[in-house]
Amino acid sequence: LILLLLIFEINLFQNSLINISIYYGIIPLLVFFIYTLFFFLFNRNLSPSISYISLNSFKKLFKVGSVFFVINICNVIIMSIGNIFILNLVGPEEVSIYDITLKYFSAILIIYGVLVSPLWSLFTDAFYKNDYKWIKSTIRKINYISFVFILIIIIMNLFSSELIKFWINKNIILNDDVVNLTSLFIVFSILNNHYIYFLNGSGKIKIQFIFTILSTLFLIIFSYILISFFNSSIGYLIPLVFIRFIGALIWRYQYHIIITNPNSNSIWNK
Repeated sequence: LILLLLIFEINLFQNSLINISIYYGIIPLLVFFIYTLFFFLFNRNLSPSISYISLNSFKKLFKVGSVFFVINICNVIIMSIGNIFILNLVGPEEVSIYDITLKYFSAILIIYGVLVSPLWSLFTDAFYKNDYKWIKSTIRKINYISFVFILIIIIMNLFSSELIKFWINKNIILNDDVVNLTSLFIVFSILNNHYIYFLNGSGKIKIQFIFTILSTLFLIIFSYILISFFNSSIGYLIPLVFIRFIGALIWRYQYHIIITNPNSNSIWNK
């Protein structure tokens, strides 16, 4: 369905940016709507009902949902503020170089995300069953897989000029510092993700909530200062890589605290 709509879009609206924007917004909504409709038609036992609502659970669910909402909003700001600052402080050409480089390396992060995203619910199930042996075994395996992805990123970095030229079918002068920092950002993101899924699945998100808010403020302030100083997107990537690096250390440490002492009352276990 997506492919048919994209072909229709390209053929009829390729010269209209507004129509293309509308289609990119409508296609995911339409696909999710149709999928949801058919899912509940064939799984009526899972269909939502007013009778299933428990007001006693509302306060707890609303609190957890609000925390995740703030975390997600902060992550959106973190990933969006770079283009805004780079465009206004440097110019559109620098935005293009940064954006192409980020999309190039993000391909591997998307593949990794597809691989580890089911872990969230699996970690939830295992944690509340006290199956810590399975959790540790899974984390260990994902760590090995992560190093394979990191090796791929290194190869992508070494051949970035050739591969990006092949991808966009156009010569472009890349900034080596931007390429290196972007690849580091993807590396630390990969090292972060499975630990964050564990923390989310186990509901231990207080540290993540605080860190994400502070990271957002830190990034906004220092990226503005450094972009102005370097007159380049590396001014945004330096603090971005820094917060991902610190996050990689924190989430790994928090995971070990929770696994070794799951009944602890410390802030690391909240």
